[in-house]
Amino acid sequence: MKLFEHPDFEQAIIRAADHFRPRGLREAIIEKDYYVTETLRIIEQEAGGRRQGHLQRRHQPGVDRTATPRVAWAGYIGPDDP
Repeated sequence: MKLFEHPDFEQAIIRAADHFRPRGLREAIIEKDYYVTETLRIIEQEAGGRRQGHLQRRHQPGVDRTATPRVAWAGYIGPDDP
């Protein structure tokens, strides 16, 4: 199951927005970034890794591109999140 298919997806977006509110990130931006990341993941998979370097250079540095969306978001939807 993809994160956007999960019943708690909307709540995850809200919690992430709350977490990043001091940085000025709204729910719409966080949700857009999720879908952009998913799109880049699909493009990379369909390209068979041929253009992986190109995609990584254009994407945010330091982002673990091997993590699933659930893993990438886990720190923002947990009960211990400040």
